[in-house]
Amino acid sequence: MRPIGIPLIGGLGNQLFQVAAGLVIHRETNREVEFLNSLLSGSRLGRVTPRKLAVQGLIDHKIRYDLGKISLIRMGIQSGFDRNIWIHEKINSVSDIQKISAMTKVVSGYFQSRALVDASKHEFLSLVSKSARFKALLNGEQENMIAVHVRLGDKLSMKDQKFYGRTNPDYYLFGVGKLIEQSSYKRIAVVSDEPNKADALLSGPLSNFGVPVEFVAGHSEIDDLSVLAKSRGVVMSCSSFSWWGSWFASLREPANVVVPVPWLKEKSAVDSRMNYPAWQEISKYSQGFSS
Repeated sequence: MRPIGIPLIGGLGNQLFQVAAGLVIHRETNREVEFLNSLLSGSRLGRVTPRKLAVQGLIDHKIRYDLGKISLIRMGIQSGFDRNIWIHEKINSVSDIQKISAMTKVVSGYFQSRALVDASKHEFLSLVSKSARFKALLNGEQENMIAVHVRLGDKLSMKDQKFYGRTNPDYYLFGVGKLIEQSSYKRIAVVSDEPNKADALLSGPLSNFGVPVEFVAGHSEIDDLSVLAKSRGVVMSCSSFSWWGSWFASLREPANVVVPVPWLKEKSAVDSRMNYPAWQEISKYSQGFSS
């Protein structure tokens, strides 16, 4: 039986969700799964933003490079006549996998669901532990610090804000304040895709907590993710990168995690699909913080 193709799209966090989904789909369908790099160069037709391959060193033997973007788009057009061929954004739980038929060639989506990650946990961690690049996320002791992930970049665009809304900077301060009320921490580390902007936005207010603050800069994506993964406290942003950092942190001693709600502009099913009950929710629209 032909393999099922999963197109890689989005950044590191999204690609990790796609890997986790692929592991579950392989197990539940007993079919090989290939990860397609065809859309990483972007597609106007598919409204896909260009991204780099971020999961090299994790699933190299499962990545298919020889299926061109045009061939994949043709398959997408063909699926308009038979929707079993290409299933898009319909797999959010293990039970959803029954939608995949013998005719299915491609299953695509962001697969942002803790249920799929939990279902693939054993296989996923096995891949991570064997990867020279990714095993740093599991190694080392948990540090008594708060990691704050500030997602800026494309989240500041009008297009993104129309769909996701805008996280108020005060949310991060409320998050740090909540964690400090619950425990004592030695330092605060701020990780951001734009560390200089994050510094200008938060350095003054964060210094009022009386805890040393560091704005992490010049690191690789894996290094930044490791900062979150090794922290006892995490203040997330609405970002799959944040989600994975918090997930890895929670594998060690139970980490205190603050998560912004809603994930999208308005409250939706995505909130319960993404957030663990132990994670502490704070509105991303919070404002008026005073330490």
